[in-house]
Amino acid sequence: MSIPSDVHYEAGWGRILLFDLKARTATEIATYDAKSREPGYPRALLSASRDGRTLLVLVRVGPLEATLFVLTPEEGGARVIMKGAIDTAILSPDGSRFAAARHDEDEHVT
Repeated sequence: MSIPSDVHYEAGWGRILLFDLKARTATEIATYDAKSREPGYPRALLSASRDGRTLLVLVRVGPLEATLFVLTPEEGGARVIMKGAIDTAILSPDGSRFAAARHDEDEHVT
């Protein structure tokens, strides 16, 4: 899949969509699901590189449980980066680095 120059990502209802704003099309690039008894979960928070070729996906299952993935839609790749009490995550504009805020009892991890 090629990444359009005018790209936007959205997450909701267990789906992650890539929007090509020029062509006015949407493509499902991933899905997520998790069993949760907490209202409002699961939910996904997204952070994309400027060119849209790298996407961080933080799937929150509850207030203290989440999994952070990195997606490369062009290559169809996905991998888990970390799990735990992750609050939020952001990707650098060039897609080479990320930062995550987390709550962890082990001070050596955070």
